[in-house]
Amino acid sequence: MRDSLGAALDGAKAAVLQWVEQRVVQGVIAQLVTLCTPVGDIVDLLMIIYKAVQFFLDKMRALGQVMATLKAAVTSVARGTHDDLWWAGAQVYNAVVASVPLLLGFIASLLGLGDVSKPVRTALAALTAPLQRIEAKLVALIVGKGQALVAALHGSGKGSAAPSGQHGDNPKHEAIAQQIIATLVKISGAPKDFPTTRAEKVQQASAITPGYQRQLEHGINLSITFATKPDDAGGKETLDFTVVIAPNDTKKSARIPVEKIAPSVDDAQAGTRVHPFPIIWPKPASRDYPTLYFGGPSKAYISQADLKKNVGKQDATGTIIKEYKPESRATLSDGKTEIGLIKDWYVEPGITVVGPASNATTRGGYKLTNQLKKFGFSPAREGMDGDHVHEIQMSGVDNIVNLWPLDSNPNRAAGNIVNAIVVHYPSGKTTTVEELKKTASTRKYFFRVVECKP
Repeated sequence: MRDSLGAALDGAKAAVLQWVEQRVVQGVIAQLVTLCTPVGDIVDLLMIIYKAVQFFLDKMRALGQVMATLKAAVTSVARGTHDDLWWAGAQVYNAVVASVPLLLGFIASLLGLGDVSKPVRTALAALTAPLQRIEAKLVALIVGKGQALVAALHGSGKGSAAPSGQHGDNPKHEAIAQQIIATLVKISGAPKDFPTTRAEKVQQASAITPGYQRQLEHGINLSITFATKPDDAGGKETLDFTVVIAPNDTKKSARIPVEKIAPSVDDAQAGTRVHPFPIIWPKPASRDYPTLYFGGPSKAYISQADLKKNVGKQDATGTIIKEYKPESRATLSDGKTEIGLIKDWYVEPGITVVGPASNATTRGGYKLTNQLKKFGFSPAREGMDGDHVHEIQMSGVDNIVNLWPLDSNPNRAAGNIVNAIVVHYPSGKTTTVEELKKTASTRKYFFRVVECKP
């Protein structure tokens, strides 16, 4: 870069020196002559003031353009995205080039040298070709320094620095987040209780998310999460929720008022379908179960990690490898094997009611895993079991529409954890799910899932 810049300067040197000899030296001599007269000082002072005022009047538009360019560049650096920093570097370069003739023009007007813009621009033109060859290197350097500065500024505030991949708030994303909040905080009629409001708002969020997701750039994802318990804000309960647009880290939170209802349920009503006991589910929400990846049939084991890396490509059988989500019914490449949960067996915190509780058990999730083995899936080598998403002991069905692979550890521990869950009666009395099962023949008990373990 140093050699290229040196050659560029040498190329322009001759043109600059020639102009200096022709105009600057002659101008200085003329100024010296005026100083030799008795009134030279007064005349010279008046001429300097006149020429300065005249120059700024003539060049006001050009000066305004330079300042506007620098202001736009500073704004882009503040935004901090990669594209903005590259654009800002180019704008600073253009502003400097534009300001050189203006600065020299001002000096020349004071010296009475006339319009120097043409010779200056001619000299700069000699620099243009070689500078264009090194411009990419210069801008890359500016961008690198700018990104380091922005990252340091982000990290200097409260808390840790933003994770890699985040680019700061984006005005478009900010507007989308605010639109979502404005939609979700609207309620019709009087506030409802927390479970009812949460269920309604979760469904509303699910309905509007796809439309807003389509407005986002590729690789940017939208998520809306709701609190699983009411927040007591100044004596009034609220449903809190958060809108996140990532990876640029736009995050907005809001709250919806809910009706605070004094306990009016007696022990006899607690645990019924209408007034289920609240519990924390020991497994993930159904939407958070693992995504699976399959291509064509294979008797040999193919790891999920390898299949994931090659999604969209053909495997050894010539079949396109695809991804399969737990809450989406889909048919595998043989045209016969259908997998995925149906909505009756989704588990969604704040919405799903499970039960009645029983002592029913099954042999496990072999009905699903035996089908997946035909496509190179090995439950043992993946460390997974075929899991009944809606637990059998909570009246889930032993069918492939209620089965999906899950890490073996939480799956095998879930049964005992559910049995040990402590439930609370309105009177303050407590018991466990295991104890309630003992009276399952005479009384049915139901439970609302208020929270799921990841």
